[in-house]
Amino acid sequence: MTDNGTFPRDSLRPLLRALSVGLLLTIALTACTAIQKTLSFIPGIPNPSQTAIRSISLQADSNANQNSAVEVDFLFLLDSGLLKSLPATSPEWFEKRRLLVSNHRAQMLVSSVSLAPGTSARLTMPRGYRKAEDVILYATYVSASGQKWYRVPNVRAAQVRLTNLDPELSDAGG
Repeated sequence: MTDNGTFPRDSLRPLLRALSVGLLLTIALTACTAIQKTLSFIPGIPNPSQTAIRSISLQADSNANQNSAVEVDFLFLLDSGLLKSLPATSPEWFEKRRLLVSNHRAQMLVSSVSLAPGTSARLTMPRGYRKAEDVILYATYVSASGQKWYRVPNVRAAQVRLTNLDPELSDAGG
């Protein structure tokens, strides 16, 4: 402070610079969010909160599931918060599937496929699947290590390999 009670101009510059940077960052972040929300309504422009998956291929090894067919349910979660209320194991999922699908019809889409050892398939994607925030699968494995849910990688072409003990998930494109 100077003798006449004012601040020297040079001492205010760092404060003004910091305030200006903070204001610009706030404006930029607000604009990014608004632009993102606007672009999410335009067809063909992906929404980062939605799945990038466009196809899922499955391959069952010749000894998959200890030489037994595997039933696989893919859950396309329209609200990823639903994951907290889903069963931790596939036996529990398949036991309660009808009730869970009925109770959460607006929050998830389900597509199922059954593969015998040594076969392959391409999943039929359910209508509206692109709005999914998360995609998981349950499989009817004999082995305890395969009896949990698995998150499908958020890639354009996902691949599921059904092995002897559990599924292996990867990016088919890379």
